[in-house]
Formats: sequence, C-alpha cells, structure tokens
Amino acid sequence: MTRRRCVALCSTVCVALATLVSPVSLFALDPDKRLTQFVHTAWTPRDGAPSDLAYIAQTPDGYLWLGSPLATFRFDGARFLPWNPPSQWAHLAERGWRGALFVSRDGTLWMGLAEGLARIRDHEFAWHKIASGHASDKNSITSIVEEDDEHLLLVVKGSGLH
Repeated sequence: MTRRRCVALCSTVCVALATLVSPVSLFALDPDKRLTQFVHTAWTPRDGAPSDLAYIAQTPDGYLWLGSPLATFRFDGARFLPWNPPSQWAHLAERGWRGALFVSRDGTLWMGLAEGLARIRDHEFAWHKIASGHASDKNSITSIVEEDDEHLLLVVKGSGLH
C-alpha cells in the first residue's frame, strides 16, 4: 500500500471513529426548547387511570396493558378499560392479576398470575397452570423474559427462576 493510500485510509478511519464516539446525540431532545414547549399528557385516577400500577407492556396493536395487584387494564390512548378473562376463567379475575406483563416477539401478551400464566394472542385467551408448589399468592410471577421462540423464563417470588 502506498503512503498516500495509507494516509487516506487512516484519515477515513479517524473521521469514522470520531463520528461514532462524538458526544453529540442525534436522537436527543432539542436543548434550546424549554420543558413547557414539549407536549406532555398525564393521566391520573381522576381520568380513570389505576393508581397502584406495577407492570406495563405494549402489544403490537398499540394497546398499553397495565397491571396492578388487583386488576389488569387496557389503555387505548384515551380510556382505561378493566380487562377480564373469558367467562370460563372468571375465577382468575376474582383473585386479581398479581404478576408481570410481557409481550413476546410474536406479539403474544403474557400475564403472570398467582397460579400460572395467561396468554392472549389474536384475541384468544389460554391458561397455563404452573406446577403445584411453584406459585401461590405469596409466590407470584414477578418477571417474564423470552429466552427464545419457544421458551419463557419466569421469576417466581419465593421460588426462583423457572
């Protein structure tokens, strides 16, 4: 490689590195604007928002799912609607939704309950009971993570990783 080409290559690499490590953020808010110039909307219990939220997830259809110790709500951007399972699973709602919410890569919404996992996909509800001894009111599912396309990892309070 000629000296001229070497200098050109080094210059190009230096410019590329300087661009990558530059302290300027391309995605930051405009620092010249005051906070009052940004649009911000807050929803409170006066607006129907639940007050004791512990979990949040967003499904591909844009709905926000909000979990509290006693209920799950679906938010469409304007209204908070309590969500209840189909009638054959109504007894699950009586105990409240006590665990994590998670949306997997395929768009499935998972709800961690005291007794297991609820799954909503394409407006269909399914129930997956966790083996006895793995979950109870004291041992609710506190976190759900997708390991791969076929497996979820659950953190169950009082019983560890499953």
